Amino acid sequence: MEHGTIFCTHCQESCEEGPYLNDLGQSFCCLGCREVHAILIQAGLTGVYSIPDSPLPKATDYNYNRAILKDPSLVRDLLDLHSEKLHRIRLKLPAIRCAACLWLLEKLGVILPGILQSRLNFAKQELSLAWDPGVTNLYSIVCLLDRLGYPPELNMGQNKEGEDKEYKTRMLEIAVAGFCFGNIMLLAFPEYLALLSKETVDPALKDFFLLLQSGLSIPVMGLAIRTWGKVFVRPQPLKSLDLPIIIGILVIYLVSMYQILILNVSGYLDSLSGLVFFLLLGRRVQKISYDRIIFDRDYQDWLPLGVDVVKNGHIHPTPVSQIKSGDQIRIPHQAILPCDATLISEEALFDFSFITGEQEPVPLKKDSQVFAGAKILSPYSEFYVKKTVSQSYLSSIWSENQKQTTEGMGIQESIAQNFSPALLVLAVSGFLFWLPTGWNEALMVFAAVLIVACPCALALATPIGLGLGVRKLASLGLFLRDTRALEQLIQIRSCIFDKTGTLTQALGSEIEIIYGQPDSDALAAFRSLAACSSHPLSRRISEWLKDYPQLEVLDFVEISGSGISGTVNSLTVALGTVDFVKPQSRELFPKGSLMMKYGENEVVLQFKPLLRPGILQMLKDLSSSLPIYMLSGDRSSQARVFTSVFEEKNILMSQTPAMKREFVQKLNQDGYKPLVIGDGLNDTGAFAESCCSLAVIEKSGSLFPTADGILASEMLYYLPQMLNLAHKHHLIIKASLFISFLYNLIGLSFALSGLLEPVVCAILMPLSSLSVAIFSAILSSVFTRQVQVPWKFHSS
Repeated sequence: MEHGTIFCTHCQESCEEGPYLNDLGQSFCCLGCREVHAILIQAGLTGVYSIPDSPLPKATDYNYNRAILKDPSLVRDLLDLHSEKLHRIRLKLPAIRCAACLWLLEKLGVILPGILQSRLNFAKQELSLAWDPGVTNLYSIVCLLDRLGYPPELNMGQNKEGEDKEYKTRMLEIAVAGFCFGNIMLLAFPEYLALLSKETVDPALKDFFLLLQSGLSIPVMGLAIRTWGKVFVRPQPLKSLDLPIIIGILVIYLVSMYQILILNVSGYLDSLSGLVFFLLLGRRVQKISYDRIIFDRDYQDWLPLGVDVVKNGHIHPTPVSQIKSGDQIRIPHQAILPCDATLISEEALFDFSFITGEQEPVPLKKDSQVFAGAKILSPYSEFYVKKTVSQSYLSSIWSENQKQTTEGMGIQESIAQNFSPALLVLAVSGFLFWLPTGWNEALMVFAAVLIVACPCALALATPIGLGLGVRKLASLGLFLRDTRALEQLIQIRSCIFDKTGTLTQALGSEIEIIYGQPDSDALAAFRSLAACSSHPLSRRISEWLKDYPQLEVLDFVEISGSGISGTVNSLTVALGTVDFVKPQSRELFPKGSLMMKYGENEVVLQFKPLLRPGILQMLKDLSSSLPIYMLSGDRSSQARVFTSVFEEKNILMSQTPAMKREFVQKLNQDGYKPLVIGDGLNDTGAFAESCCSLAVIEKSGSLFPTADGILASEMLYYLPQMLNLAHKHHLIIKASLFISFLYNLIGLSFALSGLLEPVVCAILMPLSSLSVAIFSAILSSVFTRQVQVPWKFHSS
């Protein structure tokens, strides 16, 4: 804490402006924090300030009309539950960051009457709310969250329930299988103990226990058929390891029921239920790392819920889905235009990086055509709608660039296409060979072959190896969509990078003087002039020169799209384009550069993007093993910083989304199997044609449906080490498969000779799977410790 600095009573940040005082003389950094503090005092929630080291977020001003939340039809679409006496919703709150946030948000009912329940999932940054619609409404709740500094993310893609329903279904399946497994094992204990002690179980009790086991096995078989039985209706069932798994399960079940109903002895229902339970549990384990990662977003997730439609001079908040061609709409600062439109305002500044990747703001004048996806950098701007949301350019490039299912077989499929038919042939051959000896002996050999060679170890070897790889990479900040994505990552033969927001930081750029040597008086004059303008470039220059004094500016003039001028210390100072400044020197400067003039001082500035830390060294390391390329929508003048690491022919600038896609498609067709790494919507076409694709993000929740994975931006430097770790997990899979094949070879030789009883096979089956899992886990930990990453990634 700096000596003499005044800190805000609410958010604990320094009071750079003000400070603003309340009636008690307490200091606040802004009026918003002072208002929030007053709300908490009035509600009696001052205990939030006693939680140590927990600065609360600042109150924020939202930049769109919350009145849209008064629309009943729109609210109904957002809710999880809608009834006369109860409404429920889940809201994403990106601003939460500490224990105080959790404490406060779970006491919203104290501040706003009508809120019945408020529960925060801190890991997912998700608030679950229930309220009485007769007392309060969603509009009041969202406005309260805004005032407290927790503005929720509300967009057209709100309330997608598919993932949540799937999660509940999977957990219910695991719970049912676990319940049946535990009880069947418990009911089988008396018979196991009787075998060990050479005593007999009471016949009445034995029959009752066998009946209970048979009943509990029915839901287990239902889950098995639901999960793996779909293989029977696939076009090529022999190419899946699901086929021998479900056949093995069916055989174990049928043999067990035969022994229970005909021979009146215990079968293998305990082993069967345990097998099903652990296989279902394994499928869930690999998803643990992805609770906060959203892979299935579409363009609607970036669009606002509604916009202001102007009719007869009056503002009407309207849901985006109800906008029609010809409507006049008003879009606020920092909002995204949801439809293709014509600019009505005299001028406006736009950020098209969401679509094209071009980082610099683009000024447009009245009657210009603007595509959906453009972010408004000016104050409120007005437009005429030309195409609705579903017909917009944004919608078209999104739908055209969806990634198709990867062609070819994965590791497991390539094994299954040979293993499954061979196993079935061996089982039938063993049955026919032993049939002359007796029906019972032949059936036991058939069951033993399928049970001992039931490809559980083989089926688990690949997903366990891949699953461990996915989890270890996730601990380093690389989140892959699924295990197939890891297989694709292993196969890559080249690497393609986007520039803006990927190799460079998403926010900010540094200013470089490429002509002139201004003195301190000139720099002070330039700072003073730039401070008079609200243009983003002017503000950036003013911040860059903040160490110089701000002088009085007279006769200030601003011409949109050209520049600004004024008088400082009786000398004319100008900032803008070459034609506006009219310098004495008429040298050719790079496109996008800005000219400044103060007396005889003539200076040319260029905005150079900030590289991510260590990115050039990372590219050098990666280029030693893979050919690397850079595709960018930016101007070619911004590529010179990368010429030391990329070959000149491998740098392609001014690329449109279609050009990027065509280049990746050609590279893929030539056998180079590219890994594409980008950060924007303009990369989705390239993602769709890639062997594997990664989206670099600054925070969770920003992702694309075509991406195979996401990479935390601060961990991009360690990409070569992550690729190396992925290849080492490929070695783990090969080693695990070798052990599995060796086990099957030994077990099958005994099973076909009739020396193994099915009960012994049933014991060996889970032991082999367990040994493969332990072997893979140990080797994975060893390889991960060898990765030279100084710290593990922890999502926040």
